[in-house]
Amino acid sequence: MLDVYHVSEHLHACGRGLHGEQTPAARAWADGKLPALLAMGPISFLAALAREKHAQRKVGPRRAIQALIDYLRPNVDGLWYARRLAWGLPIGSGLVEGACKNVLGRRLKCNSARWLPQRAEDVAALC
Repeated sequence: MLDVYHVSEHLHACGRGLHGEQTPAARAWADGKLPALLAMGPISFLAALAREKHAQRKVGPRRAIQALIDYLRPNVDGLWYARRLAWGLPIGSGLVEGACKNVLGRRLKCNSARWLPQRAEDVAALC
């Protein structure tokens, strides 16, 4: 699964490439694309991006969209967010990262605890 936060970062970068830095149009474009990805699914979404790219007349916007397509295409199997949400699964990695930070951090920082790097990595793998 590709973290939805990272996808959002790339959508906003593409929006800035299309409409300029810090413009309301760039933010609106990116904010509208994430729900579209959820509704359409990744394959239809990528096809829509390709159509949008071909409709652009300027090189800069075409490159911005192509960069987004190049980021999403290899990860298409990890973009089925609607399906994951319907199954009750997370679409971000924050839950796992937070759990590892808290659980592993508490374990490794116990008073008088000494850890060999390999043992700490083994405990991290369990987490």
